[in-house]
Amino acid sequence: MKRLPFSYKNTLSPWFKEQDLDRGWTLISTELSAILLFRNFGGGLFNGNNSHGKAMIGLSGNSGKIRDFKLDQYYCTCCKRKQSKGNYCSHLAAVAISLLREGDEGGKLQPNFSSRMTLTTFFTITVIAISSAAT
Repeated sequence: MKRLPFSYKNTLSPWFKEQDLDRGWTLISTELSAILLFRNFGGGLFNGNNSHGKAMIGLSGNSGKIRDFKLDQYYCTCCKRKQSKGNYCSHLAAVAISLLREGDEGGKLQPNFSSRMTLTTFFTITVIAISSAAT
């Protein structure tokens, strides 16, 4: 498996340690079952051997040279880790990495807002996630 590109590490460095970004990169191919982006929230469903649950991040606008967004809300049911700015878990890192795409402006990495889901799809996935977590 290829290593996580430096541009992702640089873009997400205010919220994640490098080791958590590397673990998140691995989780994408081994544990992450689904990813979604709706309005300003991104989420991932984890259903692997070591991770089971959901992780969600809230995004808001920001102006800066490196990034035009910031992660300002978070929620993870996969681990019991105490989350704090600059020390979010690898599950949240996997979601953040999955949401980023190169933008038109100078190749900045940005959340892929062009792939927004419809409200019906979002609620269908949420209901499936809640019902599978209950079993």
